[in-house]
Amino acid sequence: MKVSYTILQSDTFLGKSFITKLPLLKLEFSKLYYMCLIDTGADISLMNGDLGKEIGLVIEKGEPFPVKGIDGVIIPSYIHKIEFYIDKYFCKIDAAFSERFNFPFGLIGRKDFFDLFRICFNQKENFFEIVPY
Repeated sequence: MKVSYTILQSDTFLGKSFITKLPLLKLEFSKLYYMCLIDTGADISLMNGDLGKEIGLVIEKGEPFPVKGIDGVIIPSYIHKIEFYIDKYFCKIDAAFSERFNFPFGLIGRKDFFDLFRICFNQKENFFEIVPY
């Protein structure tokens, strides 16, 4: 499946702007969808606690998993097995959910997801591909 990068303008705290190309995927749950950034640097997928509640999870009943970001701050999260579709492809992965994760998108990390798909980034031509194994 070939997916175009999402192009966004980003502003820095210094007032400079630049264009960002993001590899965003739409995860389709039974009643909603959620946009996630493919993050090759993330060990596990991380999503907002509100999404977890919307799909019927009791967040704190998952396996406790403290997440440490690149800023060094540790946020409490809880791992749950989740199921969703990407286009016509069924996916079942572990994902950590946190009430304190306030990123505008979820993060798709390597655990489980990268075992389901071969992922090829083509930054120059503004697309990426995911191919099921």
